[in-house]
Amino acid sequence: MNKKIFVPLIIVISLISGLIFLDTLNYLWFIGKSPFVSLNGELPYFYRAILLFGCELWLIYGVTKLFVSRIQTPIKRLTQYVINLEHGIEQELFQCYDFEEYQALIVAIDNMAHTYHKTNRKLNYEKRKAEFILGYLEQGIIMLNDVGVVVETNDYTNDTLKLGIWSGKHITEVLQYVQCRKMVEQAVLSHEPVHCEVTHDETVLYFDMKALSKSRKYGYMISVRDITQIRQFDEMRYQFVSNVTHELKTPLTSIKGFVETLQMGAINQPDVAARFLEIIEIEADRLYTLINDILLLSDIEQTQLTVGLEAFNLRRLVYEVIELLSSQASQKLLKINYRLEDVTYKGDQNHFKQICINLLSNAIRYTEEGRINVSLRQDESNIFIIFQDTGVGIAPAHTDRIFERFYRVDKSRSRQSGGTGLGLSIVKHLIQLYDGEIFVDSKLGKGTIFTVKFKR
Repeated sequence: MNKKIFVPLIIVISLISGLIFLDTLNYLWFIGKSPFVSLNGELPYFYRAILLFGCELWLIYGVTKLFVSRIQTPIKRLTQYVINLEHGIEQELFQCYDFEEYQALIVAIDNMAHTYHKTNRKLNYEKRKAEFILGYLEQGIIMLNDVGVVVETNDYTNDTLKLGIWSGKHITEVLQYVQCRKMVEQAVLSHEPVHCEVTHDETVLYFDMKALSKSRKYGYMISVRDITQIRQFDEMRYQFVSNVTHELKTPLTSIKGFVETLQMGAINQPDVAARFLEIIEIEADRLYTLINDILLLSDIEQTQLTVGLEAFNLRRLVYEVIELLSSQASQKLLKINYRLEDVTYKGDQNHFKQICINLLSNAIRYTEEGRINVSLRQDESNIFIIFQDTGVGIAPAHTDRIFERFYRVDKSRSRQSGGTGLGLSIVKHLIQLYDGEIFVDSKLGKGTIFTVKFKR
């Protein structure tokens, strides 16, 4: 660029020559010679000087314009290059060989642009990845700034949890629950994660709030999980353990009491001893049945059907169950009527046998007189197994709960008949294993109809 200094020097020299011309005019006037007089037929000196000076001016203008243009053009291109960079437009590096300093500046800016685009692409990738992860998570995510204003939420927060939390509002304005307010206050005062549970529209939500850094200048994050099923499972587990403990304790207490009575001398009374031993046997059988049912129910819940299920004759299986339980029905003078179509189905025969045994034994257990009808039929899309009795029936208030574990409509009657309270629960779980359905139609004092439906 130092060589280019000669160009402005030429311009300065031309300006100086113009000043010399003006000074010469003044000198001619001073010595008494007119610059406007023609000598020897030539153009007067003044006009020649004016013409020459005009040519110099045009030359000076052209040189100056060219010089300025050569300076401005790379500056304009460099300015547009930076503007495009600001808008994320990638472009090829242009060359400027006229000025070495410009070229060095362009290369430096291009290197910066390359680094910028590389970093920007990485940030965009990380942003898209974070958005995908946040969208995929089955929990709400709420991002807050350092003063507690909502900055961002994922779709799950509002679309699924229906919390109605939007950006720009303070978290205490959108979460009106007292537990949430206390959680926010504690999180602001301490560096430790804080959590709380809130019941929102019959849904139990678990809020967990923590700072994004120790200084908390990057704000906070609140995660929200729907733990309704977890709490329901905890309640079911508690009820199950409580019921199992009670059901196991009852026969064991009875057995222990009769054994102690026998040890205290009743063993020497043959009639009393025989009656006590019979009761102990009954209670032991009941305890054995209860334990088997609990283990069976646990096994069913962990069972997954495989693709290698074998076809079997369902008519023959139902008939075998009727033959198996006919002696129990005969003891109560009950007649079992059956109408069975020839049906073939793919599945585990033991599962279907257990379903039929539980439903038919229930019908016998709760029917004192009359009859029991068993039918097996099919249509174009479904298979139906129907058990109908003329027993005590079930009140409408109980029909929705009879498939719960250990639920009994008449507890005293169930225990006297040897029921464990798990039979219908086992039936329902087995039916659901095959994507089937079971329906109950009952009238108190008139009887009950259980209809089992499977897809063909």
